[in-house]
Amino acid sequence: MKIQHNEIIEQIYLGVSDRKWQQREEQGRLSAFLSTQLSMPAIVTQILASRGIHDSIEAKYFLAPNLKTSMPDPFILKDMDKAVRRLLQAMRAKEKIAIFGDYDVDGATSTAVLKIFFRAIGEDVTIYIPDRIKEGYGPNITAFKMLANQGHKVIITVDCGTTAFDVFEAAKEMGLECLIVDHHKAEAKLPEVEALVNPCRLDYPTPSLQNLAAVGLSFMLIVALNKTLREEGFYKDKKEPDLRLLLDIVAVGTVADVVKLVGLNRALVSQGVKILRKRLNVGLSALCDVANLTQAPDAYHLGFVLGPRINAGGRVGRADLGTRLLSTQDLQEAQEIAQELNDYNQERQEIEAKVLEAAILQVEDNKLYERSCIITGGMGWHPGVIGIVASRLKEKYKRPAAVISYDEQNIGKGSGRSIEGIDFGSLIHKARHKGLVDQGGGHPMAVGFILNKENQSGFSDFLDNHMQSHIQSNELLYNYDIDLSMDGVTMNLVENLEHLAPFGMGNPMPKFRFRQARLGFVDIVGKDHIKCRFIKNEKGYVDAMAFRSVDTPLGDLLLSSQNKTIDIIGTLRKDVWMGYEKVKMFIEDVIISEG
Repeated sequence: MKIQHNEIIEQIYLGVSDRKWQQREEQGRLSAFLSTQLSMPAIVTQILASRGIHDSIEAKYFLAPNLKTSMPDPFILKDMDKAVRRLLQAMRAKEKIAIFGDYDVDGATSTAVLKIFFRAIGEDVTIYIPDRIKEGYGPNITAFKMLANQGHKVIITVDCGTTAFDVFEAAKEMGLECLIVDHHKAEAKLPEVEALVNPCRLDYPTPSLQNLAAVGLSFMLIVALNKTLREEGFYKDKKEPDLRLLLDIVAVGTVADVVKLVGLNRALVSQGVKILRKRLNVGLSALCDVANLTQAPDAYHLGFVLGPRINAGGRVGRADLGTRLLSTQDLQEAQEIAQELNDYNQERQEIEAKVLEAAILQVEDNKLYERSCIITGGMGWHPGVIGIVASRLKEKYKRPAAVISYDEQNIGKGSGRSIEGIDFGSLIHKARHKGLVDQGGGHPMAVGFILNKENQSGFSDFLDNHMQSHIQSNELLYNYDIDLSMDGVTMNLVENLEHLAPFGMGNPMPKFRFRQARLGFVDIVGKDHIKCRFIKNEKGYVDAMAFRSVDTPLGDLLLSSQNKTIDIIGTLRKDVWMGYEKVKMFIEDVIISEG
């Protein structure tokens, strides 16, 4: 039987994750053709071919993403012209403008991008970031009243607002004119605002831009505004700001919001990483220092090193710290905020560990892992960490998960994380229309909602029913790209793989299967990580890590397999320590070798 492009070839066997190891078809003929056309190593073109790259032209765009070819005219977005026109009117009339952001990384970066641009053109805008604990997500009437009383006429909401109908009705009565820049799922009903810039609006969807995070849309807003100012002669006697210098901030928000790194996102992150490496933003530079990030950062560091620290302030009650760090021009202030965020991140990790322990106990005691979507909830669980705990549950049980923090009135704030192929955001909207949640929204991979505790069971059943077919057909699959020997693990290989970066949602790091790898050393490091060393047939070894694997089937097998041969699925990265570069493997699944 002929296997079609991008399908999966024969099943191999089960790893300790209980997932079937399967290799994607190698597409050898296409890979060889691309290798010749591109003059690139076969291993790179093999992965390109398996990911749906059909010809050399498409491959060149993938391997060298740039804004010149990827960035569309920002005015293709519905209401972009209205937003620009209203902002120009406000600038000419000297009206006060406020930016109402969100407390997560996407919100912080979106707000900072706008703040820096307006400052560059001589406009002093007000920043307002709501408190996660006291105010919750999105626009609220109390905050808008305060802004109105301070004399603001125009409010831009970023990364929020698409379904805040009541708030914008009240804002209109206050005399406020509002512009929404958001990427969350819209409904048929739209809020009464001056402009709604959202590629997911149902009356005028823009499919090519629906993967953008809010920070990507905010960047498109300033591109549109800057273009209009240039055409009107605004820069005739002043220097035009270089918008490319904001791409480091855009890249951080894009990666941290776990949107697909395809199309324009791929170009934004690729170019943004280059700007970040120049350390031009004093806030990001200070954050790299406190995080001990000495090597050239890539998308991994954006998502797992910088992003969590920017997020930390909003999680523990200092919502504005992220935006202040990213937009400050003062080195001392940047260093102080970066250290504060680093401290808050450590505090967040301690809180997260306690909530995660309670959530896992709930899952195991009630066998919630048998459901298609895991829903856990607890009284007084810190609402600032429930999103991260949901992510941890998703990783552990390989299915969507949501975590709910209940107050004394049994009102729960929930946060959910999905897996590829399941649009959690759409399901939250359906649940809201069914009365299962009181408020809620999000995008395919991440959602937030509010519900009464008495509705948790019905909400769980609703999600279980809608996700069941997808989970049953996909939960046991673990796809890897290529078979590789330990001798094949070299710095040259990793540097060739970097041509495929940036890696993230929609473009995962290449996965390799290693057959009969001899485990020469294994031990626990930190609280719950396992460090390994695999022996090469030639002289040398390969260091490896299995994160958060202690007291898991993966960790148990590794710890009992010293001097044995095991089969591994893992990824490879360049690791830099004290100026010394080496290759490190990150283990995802293992099994005792049959041979």
